[in-house]
Amino acid sequence: MVFFTLDETRRLVDLPGYGYAKVPEAVKHQWQRLMASYLEQRRSLAGLVVVVDIRHSLTGFDLQMLEWGRRMDLEMLLLLTKSDKLKRGAAVLELDRIRKTAAADGKRVQVELFSAHTHHAIEPVYRLLDRWLGIGATGRLQGFKAPVR
Repeated sequence: MVFFTLDETRRLVDLPGYGYAKVPEAVKHQWQRLMASYLEQRRSLAGLVVVVDIRHSLTGFDLQMLEWGRRMDLEMLLLLTKSDKLKRGAAVLELDRIRKTAAADGKRVQVELFSAHTHHAIEPVYRLLDRWLGIGATGRLQGFKAPVR
C-alpha cells in the first residue's frame, strides 16, 4: 500500500494493483487478503475508488472490490480510465454497460469516464474527493499532486 498524506488526519491510500500486474498468482492472492483486511477493519474510510481500464471488462476482483465497498457501506467511485483510447460512442456504450453491472444490487456506484491524458472528468473527481475528505472550497484537493509512476 502507498499512503499519500494530505494532513495529520487525512490520507489517500493506493492499494496494490491486482488486475494486470505481472506477479505470481500467490502474490495476487496475498494482495487480495491484505485489501480485504484493510477495507473491513478501517472504520475511518470515507470512500472507495476502483480504477478500471475501460478497454477491459470488469474482472471478478473489480466486482469483489465493489462488494467490499457495499458491505462496508462506503460511497464508491468507479473510474473508467483511458477513455480517450476509445471513440466517444464506444466509450459511452461501455459506460452504460458498466453502470448497469455496477448498480445491479441497487447500491449506487458513481461511474465516470476518465482520462489522465486529457483530464476528462477530473473536476467531478476532485469535487467528490473534496466532499469525502471534508475539504472546503478554500482548500481544494486539486493542489495535490500524486507522484507519477
